[in-house]
Amino acid sequence: MSHGSTLSQQARYRARCTGLGHQAQLQFLSRTRPAVPVPAAGNDQALLEAALLEGIDGIVGCSAHPAGIQSVLPRPDHLTARLDLYLGGRERMLPAHSLERLLPTHYTGPDPAPGSVGGTAGIRLLRIDEDGLHLGLVGSSASATLTGPTSAQWRACVADHRSWCAENQLEPLWDSAVLTEPEIALRAEHPLWERMLTDSAWLGSGLLRRIGLFHTVCSAYWLRYWYDGEDWKIDLSYEHGVPADHDALVEHLVHPVWGLPLRVDHRHCECRPCECDGGRERQCAIELAPVGNRCGGVSFRFRSAPQHRDLSTRYTRLLAAGAGQGWLQRSLPRHHRQAEASTTACC
Repeated sequence: MSHGSTLSQQARYRARCTGLGHQAQLQFLSRTRPAVPVPAAGNDQALLEAALLEGIDGIVGCSAHPAGIQSVLPRPDHLTARLDLYLGGRERMLPAHSLERLLPTHYTGPDPAPGSVGGTAGIRLLRIDEDGLHLGLVGSSASATLTGPTSAQWRACVADHRSWCAENQLEPLWDSAVLTEPEIALRAEHPLWERMLTDSAWLGSGLLRRIGLFHTVCSAYWLRYWYDGEDWKIDLSYEHGVPADHDALVEHLVHPVWGLPLRVDHRHCECRPCECDGGRERQCAIELAPVGNRCGGVSFRFRSAPQHRDLSTRYTRLLAAGAGQGWLQRSLPRHHRQAEASTTACC
């Protein structure tokens, strides 16, 4: 970790985890003096945030940041996440896609499984205001705010989703003040899965509160992740020649004072400075296991592309999605140089 005063180190750690500016975080920590730079969420709050990590789903297409999340602002009882606007270039708004994944619905048509629930059971739309779109978890005080779009854009996203639900025989459940019958039935049908989600929520929440690490510390051009019922699986893809910065990422995640209660359980590394393998694809694997009696773990795969893989389409789509020039130069340097050379030649 970086040198300097403890407060400065805490601010740097918080800035890297959240994606927020170092100076602003230094002022925040100087003013509030919290026990740790990134606080942990309580049980219900962690459950909501773990659902958000899966539901925002900025990994299914190109977005300006590797997880589709520009920054997070974590408090013990609340989290604010700023989303990228676009998914897959500018073909679709990421916030609209996220709402479809998060807001629960009940299918009422002539399906063999009429009790099916879409979205995430228990999540509720609380309100939309100038601060963003506010979500909660039914039966609890857990809450989160999604920002990025304007309030008008959020309202349009919700209205469009309601219309789509009506056209597809889906009953919106996200306005109910209590858990609905379809949601109760779903949880009763899958009690083991519900227990696993509850027991591992601390980890999904902890990762979301440190989501900035995937673009402040890492230089992977693409990120994929999913929860398989036991562990979080996280794949990071790198352009050939860009160092797979796994040591720095793991160091932040398992920091002995400010990190998550995880330890390195297994490591296999194919990083090497030479091209003695002919520039083939390389893969490093790191497994993180929980400390103590907690459930869950993290399984990382760091994949370096073969030497001659053409990522120009990926570069173009990232650029169209709003990725910054500095990020593109860092994560796709060869393709960035090619794009700059092409632009210069055209001029």
